[in-house]
Parts: sequence; structure tokens; C-alpha cells
Amino acid sequence: SGLGAIPTAMLQRELKFRRLSEIEILAAVAGIAAAIALAVAGFDGEALVLGGVVTAGVGTVGTLLSSRPVLPRWRRQRARRIASFGAFTALAAVIGTLFNHVDYAILGARSSPQEVGFYWRAYQVGVEYQGKISGILARLAFPIFSRTANLDQMRRVRRRMLRVQTIVMYPVLTALIALAPEVVPLAFGDAWEPAVFPTQILAVAGMATAAVAGSAQMTIAAGKPRAVLWCFSVLLAGYVVVVTWASTYGLRTVVVAVAIYQVVLTAVQFYYLDYRQMSIPLRDTGRDIFPALVASLISLAASYPTARLLAEAGVVDFITILVAGTVAVATYVLALRLMFPASWHQTVELFRALVNRGGGEG
Repeated sequence: SGLGAIPTAMLQRELKFRRLSEIEILAAVAGIAAAIALAVAGFDGEALVLGGVVTAGVGTVGTLLSSRPVLPRWRRQRARRIASFGAFTALAAVIGTLFNHVDYAILGARSSPQEVGFYWRAYQVGVEYQGKISGILARLAFPIFSRTANLDQMRRVRRRMLRVQTIVMYPVLTALIALAPEVVPLAFGDAWEPAVFPTQILAVAGMATAAVAGSAQMTIAAGKPRAVLWCFSVLLAGYVVVVTWASTYGLRTVVVAVAIYQVVLTAVQFYYLDYRQMSIPLRDTGRDIFPALVASLISLAASYPTARLLAEAGVVDFITILVAGTVAVATYVLALRLMFPASWHQTVELFRALVNRGGGEG
């Protein structure tokens, strides 16, 4: 994988995301096929490990073949600049990884295995799963920010990304809040029912997380990785304190505390990174989030009672999800288009621009 790091970065810089997607799909299919073939041949756990090796190998070869080869050459001045910039960026990435896992470590040491399991499941559904979707824009963010002509253009791109991010993700997460009593047991089994309430609460944390996706990438692209490092370090320290304190009072207290802290974290990043570092007014940030938030709350107000009425009437979970989910989507789209037509059209235009750019790379 290390051999493919530079070719991958070059493809991202050239905005060849379609090529990268094709390579990743091919690598994933090759890895799965290899793992299955090895399992059929009698390998046990080794099949999974070797399947991952095949995935990494195919991905590396694909990026090497798709990017113009660059012969290694020592350039002291450039190496010094890269090391200075990269050190803070790498440390910020390490802090971000610690942030994503420190809660599990604390709860594993202070709570029962059952509570840790329910928390893990709820966090995966409420926060991590949406990250797989919002991560698409986050992945596009740094290369796109790096190619902007100036800081003003970078700010405009960030604001448009924020609008799209919230408009896409907020209705999904508010629908999860409404339908978690049906979705969680249906998807994972009745044994996971204690994870319903944590999932609903952590969906709020997911909404906060979705809003800040791309903020750090923008600040780094502007040449300020040190600010990201300090911000992440302070937020990590606060998170450790909050989770440690809340773990004394049980799972429900933990998820409420985590959700509140994620909202605070979002506010801090908007203030320190977007406003202090990038001069994006907080009023503008609020305006960008407001349409998705209002439309999603209206959707929740319609879908939640619908789901509860159907559940109390004895309707099976699948039908409840189908009907209440349809109500959620229809209400959200209607509210957004009628109340905030400008945000709706801007989001559609951005998606078209991304598709056209990807289609034009050849």
C-alpha cells in the first residue's frame, strides 16, 4: 500500500476520482474472490488475511499503472517544506484516529461488555455508517480545496459542501431517529433492542459529525495544519474527560454526553477552524446548515408519530419502516423545495458539477 501512496495522491490531485473508484472496485472484487477461493481450498483465517493482501496488491498495481511514474530524486528544500507541513498533518491524523477509538477503550475498562457492545452498535449505526456516505465529500474535499485559485474560492466551495453535506445526511439521520425501534431489531435481531435508544441519541452526534466533514481538510489545504493539530488535541482531551465521567452513570448517560459533546465539538470547529482560521462568518455557517436542519425537523415531526402509531397498531416492522420512511422522505423534500428553493437548486448544481468533472477525466 505504501508504494501506491504517491500515485494515489497524484490521481487525487488531478481529480481523477472515477479512475480511483474503478481501481478500488477492482481491488475489492479481487480480494473477495481470492478470500472465497482460499476458503474453499481449505484455508481458515488465513483466507481473510490473504484476501486483504490481494486487495492491497491489486489496488497498488492499479494506481501505479494509472499514474505517471516519477523517479525518486532528493530535493532538500522541498523535502524540508514537505516534512514541516506533513508532520503536523500526520499528527493531526493520529489525534483524529485516537478520537475515533478512545471512547471504546474507556468504556471497555469501566463498563460491562454488554454495555460496550450496545454502545458500539449504536455508534456504528448513528455515527460511523453516515460517515461512509459523508466521507465521499470529505475525501473529495482536500484535492478540490487544493486546486482552488484563492482563499475566497476555497470558502465558497466549503460553504457549498456544507450545504450539500447537511442536506443529504440530515434527513437520513432524523429518519433513523424515528425508525430506530424498528430498524435496529429488524437489521440485527431482537437481542440488540437495548441499542435502540443509544442509536437515536447518537444519531444527533452523527448530524454534528456530518456538518464538520471537510472543515479540517479546508484548513490544511490553506496551509494551516498546525491549527488543526491543536484543535484536535484539545477536543480529544475534553472527550476523554467527558466519556470517563459519563461512564460512571451508565450507558444512557454516556450516549447523551457523547451527543452533547459532539455538538459542542462542531461549534468549536466552526469557530476556531472555519471562522478564526478561514474567516468564514458564523452567521454564514448557520445559514448554510439552517435549511437542512429545519426541513429534517419537519420530517421528523411527521415520521416519528407515524411510525409510533403504526407500531402501536401492531403493523409489522417492515411495513412500518416503508410507510414512515416514505412519509419522512416526502415531507423532507417538500419542505426543502418549498421553504428553501435556493439551497435545493444549489445542491443539485453542485452534484451536476461533480458528475461532469468526473465524467470529463477520460
